Amino acid sequence: MDPEEILFTCQMCNDCCHGENTICLTPADIRRIASGLGLPESEFLERYCVSKGSYVQMKVVDNHCIFWDGKCSIHAFKPGRCREWPFVPSLLDQASFLIIQQNCPGFNKDITFEDALPYVEAVLGGEPAAKE
Repeated sequence: MDPEEILFTCQMCNDCCHGENTICLTPADIRRIASGLGLPESEFLERYCVSKGSYVQMKVVDNHCIFWDGKCSIHAFKPGRCREWPFVPSLLDQASFLIIQQNCPGFNKDITFEDALPYVEAVLGGEPAAKE
């Protein structure tokens, strides 16, 4: 069985699109989304993003991502972090794993962090997590 299927089955709840914060954008995300919207990068950044220190985030409107309109309006060219969710590096941290597991309806509620860790590592393609 695919490691991703063991850990997560998307429920299309869109909870990941809602909240007070949104994701940080990479330069590649900025180029891809601006191009997908047919905008120069500078205009995309001005209209849809906020700078927070050294990083750029999409704006939040009415407690959801600015591109949420009942569904993702930029799905075809959405940011990499959105494509990867919930398979993010913070899953290698037990406290973060438990928060995501408890709050994401599609995340396997029956698997322990210890049992999930090899699958998380396989999906992320990273180094094994440090054992405490």
